[in-house]
Amino acid sequence: MCQTAPDDRRTRVLVTLIGADAALRDRVVARQRKHPRLRTIYVVTDADIGPLRGHGAVIEHLPAVEIVRQYPQSGSWSAYLRQRWLIIHTKWAPSVVLTEGQSFEQYLDACGANIQAPD
Repeated sequence: MCQTAPDDRRTRVLVTLIGADAALRDRVVARQRKHPRLRTIYVVTDADIGPLRGHGAVIEHLPAVEIVRQYPQSGSWSAYLRQRWLIIHTKWAPSVVLTEGQSFEQYLDACGANIQAPD
């Protein structure tokens, strides 16, 4: 389900809040709300998305580190997470990526899923 109108020409800013605590999340949301001409896409791992809602932002969710670690036998987390990351970038084509909290590579490391696919 696409969460933006096809003619939405606002500059897209992908903001990663991977592993971010509530205080950091709240600061980032307050900052982004000051820029209504930007289309903010948040990438989060926290299930509590309530504070992100209500101002036209898009929310993309990755599984929490604890979930990935709890179910290591569920397939190739590395392949799944990397594919999900690629889909998010392809889908939204952000002009800017702001990393708050962990970087995607740090997230993969924390998940135990930072394994490069064979060539």
